[in-house]
Amino acid sequence: MDETTPPQEWQHCGTGASGADPVGCRGIRVGAQRCAAHLSPQERDAWLGGLRPGADVDLRGTPVTGELLAQVCDRLRPAEGGGPRFGNADFSEARFTETGTPVSFAGAVFEGRARFVGASFRAGREVLFDRVRFAAEVWLDGARVEGGLRMRQAVFATPVFVGPLLCTDTVDLTGAAFEGAARLRIAARRVLCADARFEGPASFQLRYAELGLAGAHFQQPSAVGTSRDWALPGEAEPARPVTVAVLSLRGVDASMLLLSDVDLRRCLFAGTHHLDQLRLEGRWDLGQAPSGVRWHRGRPYWCTKRQVIEEERQWRAIRRRPASRHDWGDAPPSPETVPGLATLTTTYRQLRKAREDAKDEPGAADFYYGEMEMRRYSRGRRHAERWLLTVYWAVSGYGLRASRALAWLAATMLVTVVALTAFGLPDTPARPYPADSRLTGSRPPTLESPLTARFTAERAGKAVDVVLNSVVFRSGGTQLTRAGGWIEKAARLTEPALLGLAVLAVRARLKRG
Repeated sequence: MDETTPPQEWQHCGTGASGADPVGCRGIRVGAQRCAAHLSPQERDAWLGGLRPGADVDLRGTPVTGELLAQVCDRLRPAEGGGPRFGNADFSEARFTETGTPVSFAGAVFEGRARFVGASFRAGREVLFDRVRFAAEVWLDGARVEGGLRMRQAVFATPVFVGPLLCTDTVDLTGAAFEGAARLRIAARRVLCADARFEGPASFQLRYAELGLAGAHFQQPSAVGTSRDWALPGEAEPARPVTVAVLSLRGVDASMLLLSDVDLRRCLFAGTHHLDQLRLEGRWDLGQAPSGVRWHRGRPYWCTKRQVIEEERQWRAIRRRPASRHDWGDAPPSPETVPGLATLTTTYRQLRKAREDAKDEPGAADFYYGEMEMRRYSRGRRHAERWLLTVYWAVSGYGLRASRALAWLAATMLVTVVALTAFGLPDTPARPYPADSRLTGSRPPTLESPLTARFTAERAGKAVDVVLNSVVFRSGGTQLTRAGGWIEKAARLTEPALLGLAVLAVRARLKRG
């Protein structure tokens, strides 16, 4: 229904109708053939005089100013005090505007049904529904809010289905209580549900929004996701992605939560209950560690591309060493709120377990890497453990970087080939002792040629054969000097291990449970 079509459900006011606007005011008539907004002062006083606490209010299609709404609320306020009490309230297609007095239902009680279907709020600041109690059904389908919508500590006593609702700023549900099922279909800049209570299953179907859930209490399985099956005209914001961005899960029981198609790059996980039971489906994005080589005071620092949680990014951004802070973004305004390494280790471990339980080994890999990184940096670990972790990181990226392990394997094989060519291959083979020496066995092979004469293609080929056999634990039967024997033993110890780490790294990226 557009602005040039008269409403079919009610007799409309028609004030201001003209050739250009044959409909005029669409507000429902409440007396003297006019809507409440266009009554004369005497007519409005008479209409308001008929209102009592708990009375039904029908202002469909009416332009409602802040002053008119305040007058209605004053008439519905009980004499003993407290907020206004509505019976059935119908504000469908009403147009709320702020003219000095804010649009406020703060403290109101809706004892009957509350309808705001297609209503528009042009408040400029915030529309206030703080501490409102909805005792029956409430509808906000197709409502539009220019500014913020504040419903702090509001109570929804029955199942509530909000939206599609378009808000140009913040929908604030801090401390709100949903005593039944809740479905929130909202397109907004931000949706805040800090310390909200959801006693029934909750479904957040959001668009463009940043969602804050810190301290929210879910008693039934609930879901948060980006909705793509509905859209409101005029909602598009080209500068903002449609994907919902979750800002915090601190204090939330994650065992009750499913996140689907969400942006987790700025999400705070530390302090989440049962984080190891968090379910992630669809596409979910975390922050990316800076990758590549960075130089500081002539020393190279290598960063591996991987996904990181926001708490690790903040921790690295506040580190004292400048080389450790490169490209990690801005430090948080309150560094004392950044969790310590022990907390970060536990957080990564729980996220890893959640992905492993979901049979997503590749998804768990980066969480495992982050867990090991936090252990390596922790000052509470023993020096021996930290050194082992450092070697494990340098050699194979904790068993997750096949390219690193293969590079070390190639370097080790090259060094072994050079060492065998120089010191391990004899130029005089083993020979039996002379018969008159009374010695049994053979003389050990010897190497007597000058060092510069030992590097020949033939000797290098033999060394390559020995090295290749040592990688797969085979013996080629090539005679070696005493030094060559020790070199081969060292190669058999290190090179198969490096090959195994490379294989495990590839398997970790390809495995699907």
